[in-house]
Amino acid sequence: MFHKQILLAAAALSLIAVLNSAAQAKGIRFSLPHGTKGLYVTAPNASGDVAGIYITAGKFFTHSYGFIRSADGSFTTIDVKKSFEHNTIVEAIDDNDDIVGQYEDKDNSGISHGFVRTRDGRIASFDGAGAYDTLPVDVNASAGEMVGWYYTQDGNHGFAGTLDGALTIIDVPGGDGGTYPLSVNARGQIAGTYIDSNLVRHGFLRQPDGSVDTIDPPNSIYTDNVQINDKGLITGIYQDGSSGIYYGFARDHGTFYTYDRYFSRLNGRHQSVGQIFLLTFRQGEFNEQPLTIPKGCSNLFLSGINESSLVSASMQCGKREWFGYLTEN
Repeated sequence: MFHKQILLAAAALSLIAVLNSAAQAKGIRFSLPHGTKGLYVTAPNASGDVAGIYITAGKFFTHSYGFIRSADGSFTTIDVKKSFEHNTIVEAIDDNDDIVGQYEDKDNSGISHGFVRTRDGRIASFDGAGAYDTLPVDVNASAGEMVGWYYTQDGNHGFAGTLDGALTIIDVPGGDGGTYPLSVNARGQIAGTYIDSNLVRHGFLRQPDGSVDTIDPPNSIYTDNVQINDKGLITGIYQDGSSGIYYGFARDHGTFYTYDRYFSRLNGRHQSVGQIFLLTFRQGEFNEQPLTIPKGCSNLFLSGINESSLVSASMQCGKREWFGYLTEN
């Protein structure tokens, strides 16, 4: 199960690869441990700290290590000691430097546990009730919550949890095929995706009181990657039922606005990153600005943007070495 998550992460990275560029962006690159074969960097937090994973080759399996890279340049590897073959993944970091992720059980590679790492370096693992695979994917310091999902022999359950690992189940009505919370904002609002009995994906928004609304753009036959920012703006991707084309969308005060490419969660300035661009969404209009790759580098992966317009990414430079990359816009 853990290796499946790595493959899913790799697929997501390939979606936002930049293979070419027209002009050069300016920023800071940071190096990874020697032998890094792959890299994912989270969106920066308010302080400019980022987290993520780097992958190295092993004798029989690849190894995945989490990391946190602070704005002052310090770098710390996160390797849950109980993990099988050093397989730790990091999904998100919040403004308090709380980090959430997953590791594979050392004694049973068929079981994966969720974990929270706090600013002081303490790591606490947790599991959904009866779960063999628990995956937290987002954390928000202002809400004091994390969200994600877990699998049991009976199927999938979404969850919201406090940072001590106490979980509340989120099963969206009609989500017979599974509930997948993807984001939580400072208000405690949760957005994500659920799958109905016909295996159709829909977006959802859950309020702190537990009420849930479906989030589907008009004429959508597939809605996914639904996330919410601290101001309540919702973003995602959907497939139009008439044309079959996939679009990105933003939902602002109940109105849907579409764009012809997918983009990530908006920051408080209504900025986002996409495949080869920065995007600003204001008054129902999208304004695209290319973000170009530094000279001598390739395979730039844009990860996210914080409230100060700091963009995080990963890329290969020189002799195909992997670097993290931060640039202000």
